[in-house]
Amino acid sequence: MLTTGFLLLSLVSVVTSYVNDFDKPLLFQCPRGQSIASWESYHSNHHEDRRHRFTCKRTPRLGGCQWYGYLNHFDQEISFQCPKNGVISGVNSFHSNHHEDRQFKFYCCSVRYRKLAHCDTTNYLNWWDKKLTFRVPAAHFLTGVYSIHHNHYEDRRWKFQTCFGRSHCKLPPTTTSMRCQLKVLYVYIYQRKTLLQTECTTTFNLHTSMITTGFLLLSLVSFVTSYVNDFDKPVVFQCPRGQSIVSWESYHSNYHEDRRHSFTCQRTPKLGKCQWSGYVNDFDKPISYQCPNNGVISGVISFHSNHHEDRRFKFYCCSVRHRHLVHCGTTDYLNWWDKKLTFRVPAAHFLKGVYSIHHNHYEDRRWKFQTCLLH
Repeated sequence: MLTTGFLLLSLVSVVTSYVNDFDKPLLFQCPRGQSIASWESYHSNHHEDRRHRFTCKRTPRLGGCQWYGYLNHFDQEISFQCPKNGVISGVNSFHSNHHEDRQFKFYCCSVRYRKLAHCDTTNYLNWWDKKLTFRVPAAHFLTGVYSIHHNHYEDRRWKFQTCFGRSHCKLPPTTTSMRCQLKVLYVYIYQRKTLLQTECTTTFNLHTSMITTGFLLLSLVSFVTSYVNDFDKPVVFQCPRGQSIVSWESYHSNYHEDRRHSFTCQRTPKLGKCQWSGYVNDFDKPISYQCPNNGVISGVISFHSNHHEDRRFKFYCCSVRHRHLVHCGTTDYLNWWDKKLTFRVPAAHFLKGVYSIHHNHYEDRRWKFQTCLLH
């Protein structure tokens, strides 16, 4: 008798911090190639608003993405499904104190070469003023959102549509009957970036015994977010609440004369008020920026000009409360023209400043960074 099996480690997903304060804007976007895997929120009767948080999971063959909305008027229902065989990868919202409600946009990414099928819609998952907890079922993806508002409770109830990502496992031919099921499980631990993926389970019917064989792929390495922009397209990246940028990577294309960027974040103690800077540079001009108010950098926005073959940048700064940024140091320029940039904030330090110069011949930027200790 031959017996085989596999061991799954503890599949506990770490949820991001809440991404908005009460009455404040909400902006969340999954890393490239991912879609929303969970959505939680809780309500405050004092503010008559909700704080929201999300996690994401890898989603195969994502193609074109775009924002849709705003999809509702204040106090009105939301009934939205991503078009074009799409899944939801981001949420944008702002609050009105007059209406005590929010308007919502959703960021949809089309799934290529696979068909979203066997769609189901949940019941409403929260009662007025109560906590919302929703997780996308295994092997499914979030495609739709529905919500109703109540003027007495000044709150929303939520339900969700998910669909199965139709796929096929291909195995070598055999005279033995086999059944192949795709079972994909992800663990995304934000700081450790551990990815655990179970791919294909096949069942072989051998005369009088059944043997179950699993293939378990463990990627136990530090995992960097996917690049958050395509060439010539906007960069929009914001760390979860209570975190700041800990790494920044980019690479250059001579064809597009532009860079794609990726970031990771780290928990940062005692973060307080956050705000976006204005654009800190003109095209082709240097960047010399430090967060004011004892602040650290927690987000980046940028847009590209094909005429100038350069980008303008904004930075999202969060002030550190009750502690001081000290012993600041600035790196040398960490990349050469047209070469890859790889930067990681040293241990126990935090990113405070960014410096960059542009070259019109290479149509590229070199970068250096300022980091500080917390005291």
